[in-house]
Amino acid sequence: SRDNKNNNLVSLSLKDIEDIVRDEVADFCDVIVRDVKRDKSESKEMINKAINTAIQRGHGNLIVVIEDKDEDTVIPDVLKNGVKVTPIDFPDLYFSYFQGKGSIENHSALEKNIDLIISMMNHDGITVFTTKGRVVGFHYIVENNIKKTEENEGGSRHKAYNKLCTTQQIMAVLMRSQ
Repeated sequence: SRDNKNNNLVSLSLKDIEDIVRDEVADFCDVIVRDVKRDKSESKEMINKAINTAIQRGHGNLIVVIEDKDEDTVIPDVLKNGVKVTPIDFPDLYFSYFQGKGSIENHSALEKNIDLIISMMNHDGITVFTTKGRVVGFHYIVENNIKKTEENEGGSRHKAYNKLCTTQQIMAVLMRSQ
């Protein structure tokens, strides 16, 4: 269930933690592929596998989804000092692979980009996906102006997560902390 007042997710499931994480990542991936026009389920599957791999390998992850407006896509102001990249487009990568009938060149490009994105997600900071299945940046931070009363309310990743959950331009946030 969702606590709408604080935008916190509360899980009261009897499932194993691995199943809960898988379900949450799958729901998160639905937002990432929301505006994908072709190969939506295949793109979701690739992104889901990449995120799950990053979660297993990393020490913690913070990933956001913003609305994709093609060339007008803007990284929200709340995200600072990151690395904006030429968009890495999962649906296009999959489509190129499929259209090339699984050629070694297209498969290699697909695998290299998936590995690159996994590395981005395991780099310190926030990785930015769009609703068209594209990665547009990584290594972003959220400046936290901490009040005295908030000093003991968790680590920097948790504070960044809370701030991102209240930012209108952010469509979804996924945090995994060790």
